[in-house]
This record gives sequence, structure tokens and C-alpha cells, in this order.
Amino acid sequence: MPGSKNDDVERQIKVRLLRQDALHRGNPLKLWAIVDEAALRRPFGGNAVMREQLEHLVEASTWPNVVLQVLPFDAGGHPAVTGGFAVLGFPEASDADVTYLDAQGGLFLDQATDVAWYRNLFDHLRAHATDPDRTRDLVKKISKEFT
Repeated sequence: MPGSKNDDVERQIKVRLLRQDALHRGNPLKLWAIVDEAALRRPFGGNAVMREQLEHLVEASTWPNVVLQVLPFDAGGHPAVTGGFAVLGFPEASDADVTYLDAQGGLFLDQATDVAWYRNLFDHLRAHATDPDRTRDLVKKISKEFT
């Protein structure tokens, strides 16, 4: 990233790898992800890197604790076009759900009305995204375009 220090980039990579490990542990986290088609098609790191990343998404989408959907171009504009977000739910009733906005530095929202708004947004996106089987086919097709 422009302006990023090498140490910051390395730290971000380590954090992302730790988060990914949570999908493989004994009691793995559940992940339902919706990815905009533009993110899959925007070249980053060269063709080999893109193919590897897309093939990894296809593999991850087969894991029992992961659901992957793509919001295709033909779905048109959507309210989440301004950036990524995650709604984090917790098993303990005493732990309130939160929303994480993937903005510069990140932002957590813990007000129930904010979390509810983002849950509704997620449901809207999920309804307009491709189903998981069609998603796998689309991601495979896109990965072949990076030759």
C-alpha cells in the first residue's frame, strides 16, 4: 500500500493469517462472506498471485464452516459499495454482537441499532448475491482469466 511501512504491512499479514487460522481450529469459527465481483477481477500482485488467491477462495468455499457468495456486476449498485464490513456474533448471550467497518484503522460499532442496520444490509446483499454453487463456478471462471 502506498505510504505503508514494511513493519505495518508485515503486522497486517500476520493478523490476517491468525484470523484465517480460526477457520481451521478444533471448534472453527463460522464465516459467511459476500465478495463484490470487482474485487475478484481487479488485478493485484500479478496473474499468478490472483490465480492462487482465487483458487484458495474456491477451496475455502467447500469447507463446512464457510459460505462464500459473490455480488455480481449485474446486481447493480448497492449500499455497501463504500467499503467492507463484518457483523461479529458471539455464542455467549452476555457478549453483544458488534459491527466492524473496514475503514482506515478500522471502526467497531456496538450500538444495537447500528448492528441491526448492518445485519439488514448483509441480508440485502446475500439476497442479491450468487448462490454458493454458482459462486464457485464464477470464481473458477475468473481465475482462468488470469493466465
